[in-house]
Amino acid sequence: MNLVFSREGMTVAVQSDDATLREMVQLAEPYLGWKAVLDVPPGTWTVHSDRKLAPKAKWREVRTVPVSPGESARQLWLSGSDCCVVSETPDVRWRPLHLFRLVRSLLRLQVYSSKGCVFLHAGMLTVNGSGVAFVGGKKSGKTSSILAMLLDPVCQFVTNDDLTIVCGDKWPGLGWPRAAAVRPETLSALKILRPSLKDCVRDLKHPHNQGLDFKPESGTEDETVCFYPSELAKAFSGTEVVPEAELSVLVFPEFTYDGKEQATISLLSSAEALDRLRGNLESNPARYEPFLSEHFEGAGAKELDDRLCALASRYSCYKLRQHISNLSDGARLARSVAVNP
Repeated sequence: MNLVFSREGMTVAVQSDDATLREMVQLAEPYLGWKAVLDVPPGTWTVHSDRKLAPKAKWREVRTVPVSPGESARQLWLSGSDCCVVSETPDVRWRPLHLFRLVRSLLRLQVYSSKGCVFLHAGMLTVNGSGVAFVGGKKSGKTSSILAMLLDPVCQFVTNDDLTIVCGDKWPGLGWPRAAAVRPETLSALKILRPSLKDCVRDLKHPHNQGLDFKPESGTEDETVCFYPSELAKAFSGTEVVPEAELSVLVFPEFTYDGKEQATISLLSSAEALDRLRGNLESNPARYEPFLSEHFEGAGAKELDDRLCALASRYSCYKLRQHISNLSDGARLARSVAVNP
């Protein structure tokens, strides 16, 4: 059986067993369209789960580093001239996710090659329908800020990372189906942690969580909890995921080390915002499958920088400083600039 997944007019086909494809459909919604086909259109990038069932091609084996601790190994083969990738994963718990990551990367690369856009290390949610982007690197407070804001029912989740901003008249922010890794100390700071949380964690579907011994007091990095987008939206806001939203404002969060310091938000100049955007530009939309990038052409460095310049001058950009103990205050400040950017 073949499924064709689509986004922004781009397509990727998958050939696998029915159970795997059904789970991949759940991972894709509501971000990607999909349909079952008997024959894959010529020239369509196709992902296979078994090299024996894949078409004859000039395959080369490629190697990647596992994304998650404890992740199952996989074997990868690529035939760029035939637009085919094979990912064999013996562990059926990880197979749908491994295949889906390839689908996501191939779609992102196609969007990157054909659309005037930028990919940022950023998440996004909406506040009464207006898109608020949180831009920053690892442990800057992106996820913590988004989760704190989602506790308000006027907010809806778009994406936790890998935000794509399409440059044009409306500058929409596109979210992508990817799990959010949430540290236990973040959950504790938001007062979400309850005795029943361990049961809740066991109900989450990401294979990383299976057998997880969740001890929030340790704060160790290997005890993060992975939420799929729909799980995160349901757990924190009780609302549906919004796959994209028109951009309204950009917020650059950063943590302070002094728990007595109040949360503050301040307007950045266009030059300051541009400098921060440059530092959070995602240069490879398929960073977890870098071997795919050589088969796609994207914008040059100057063109990308011109887009960042336009983004910094077009939209209000703010610096949000907060301690992990006052995330609710940071969320209140971020909501205020979303309403009055």
